[in-house]
Amino acid sequence: DNNGYLHVDVSNITKEQVAPYYGDEIPDWQELGLEPGRLYYMYRPADELEKAVDGFNGMPILFEHHPTNAERPAKDYVIGSLGTDAEFRSPYVVNSLIFTDGEAIDAIERGEYKELSAAYVYTPVMKGGIFNGEHYDGRMTDIKANHVALVKEGRAGPDVAVADAKPAAMKSTGAASPKKEDAKNTNKKAGTKGVLAFDAVPAIEGMEVNLAAMMKAVQVV
Repeated sequence: DNNGYLHVDVSNITKEQVAPYYGDEIPDWQELGLEPGRLYYMYRPADELEKAVDGFNGMPILFEHHPTNAERPAKDYVIGSLGTDAEFRSPYVVNSLIFTDGEAIDAIERGEYKELSAAYVYTPVMKGGIFNGEHYDGRMTDIKANHVALVKEGRAGPDVAVADAKPAAMKSTGAASPKKEDAKNTNKKAGTKGVLAFDAVPAIEGMEVNLAAMMKAVQVV
């Protein structure tokens, strides 16, 4: 628009899927007897996303994931917000977006940062099952949104992305955003795991997602 803000009519925010999480990323993992370094496959069910959909209205969009709430807002990393028209369109939660930070908009247009990652709290129910032929170890229930992050690569996959990102043929080689290194360092701070679930893997998104696929083939008979 005339302010330079980027408006997106509709994008996928999160989706029904089975995704890998380390034990100490799962709320109450110690009480549940989970192993901190083991990968567990958690199912994000459609019925739970439908119940949670209104909570994805008006949430902040951050550059990478950072703990945030009203008492300690992550002001330095807020780059926009979700709209107020969230809905569940199976298998996705969708919403409109507005980006108000020029560096983030440039990163999107260069294609460097384009995927979206929802952050939320939930109650784990560690009862296994099968979804679309994939084994899972537990279900995510009582999902409550906290924010959505702009990330390089997330667990939810490339179909959960800023729908206005330029195609590969239009990408340029602009300078990296100065916020990236700060974002990585903040993700490493202690005390964030097990509080919020991220659709992205902090700091090592792509490596863990690819490794998890191989490990799952070994773990699941």
